[in-house]
Amino acid sequence: MNIHYFDHATTSRPKAPGVVEATLEFYNNICASPSRSDHRLGHAANDVVAKAREVACKYFKARSPSHIVFTSGATEALNLVIRSILKPETEVVASSFDHNSVIRPIVKLREAGVIARTVRARSGLADFVERFVECFNDRTKLAVVTHASNVDGTVVPTKEIVRRANDMKIPVLVDGAQSAGWLCPEMLCCGADFFVAGLHKGLQGPFGLGVLVIGNDDAVLNPLYDGGTGLETLNSLPQSIIPGGLETGTSNIAAIAAAIPAFELAISPKAEESVRKIMQHFDEVLKKILMLDNILSFNPLSTDFRVPIFSLKHKHMNVHSFARALEVKYQIFARAGLHCAPLRHLDLGTLPDGAVRISFGHNTTEEDTMALVHSLENLNKEK
Repeated sequence: MNIHYFDHATTSRPKAPGVVEATLEFYNNICASPSRSDHRLGHAANDVVAKAREVACKYFKARSPSHIVFTSGATEALNLVIRSILKPETEVVASSFDHNSVIRPIVKLREAGVIARTVRARSGLADFVERFVECFNDRTKLAVVTHASNVDGTVVPTKEIVRRANDMKIPVLVDGAQSAGWLCPEMLCCGADFFVAGLHKGLQGPFGLGVLVIGNDDAVLNPLYDGGTGLETLNSLPQSIIPGGLETGTSNIAAIAAAIPAFELAISPKAEESVRKIMQHFDEVLKKILMLDNILSFNPLSTDFRVPIFSLKHKHMNVHSFARALEVKYQIFARAGLHCAPLRHLDLGTLPDGAVRISFGHNTTEEDTMALVHSLENLNKEK
């Protein structure tokens, strides 16, 4: 029996064409470390990293390939920026759209004297930007913006926040974990000082790899871990040379190699057509679920810009029973719970259990969407 996978906001499945093959190609034919060994295989590994930076730069429209830093994932990249910039008695502005990868490091830094201002999104975006920028003051050293909610697909007006922050010379960190691969590249970095994304979601790339795009040439960042970089070996002090000084230890070169076909697909005309097709399927499903009286839906707050994610609650089932019924009876694979975004669930009134999240991917078919609608219509009858 075919499965219908609607958990792409956790990780895309399957991966972009060429991702698995590039991983095997690296291990079978290169399998060496870059920036370390001055032999042919070491140089080949260097070439892989250089090419990956180039295609990532092209996709994100970064200033140069040297403004691309590879990390173990979006979580590491977010922590790297947050922990580098925030010091005792400084302030950060964040929001209830944020993932625990933002919330938890900020909470930890509050113990050291960092002041955090969290702007609730509640149920609308009408005054969100104004309430967010009203929190800026002379002590604000960082604004963190979640580009797209991983609970309901809402896209935050990031470009306007960046513009207003730039006027006050406040650095902006954009969490693009859910927007990369879905919004057009021109909408991603938006002139932000820092943009973060993982490869394994909308970009359909490998696990274990994130990208930090640095948009501010004056940025001073510190690696999360001190160790070998292959640079300035006689210097025992931690390095902040961008990008190599932030990539301590041996990077996941196989994942970096596998990112190349993922980025090449993302910058191809096929990507734009894929997004258009999937959003049509997405809109068709949203129209159908609005007619269900026993299933509540939590949808993107704007129809202008959104990513293909929404969440559901059944009036007569807990979320885990609901997700289990979708899988066992209909082969619909979705994710139940809080999705590491407790404050967004607080906004939506879905605490303490959360909701069942439905997230589309570039490989979601019309057959998948029809199966989803059929399953929800049937489960809507259960009381």
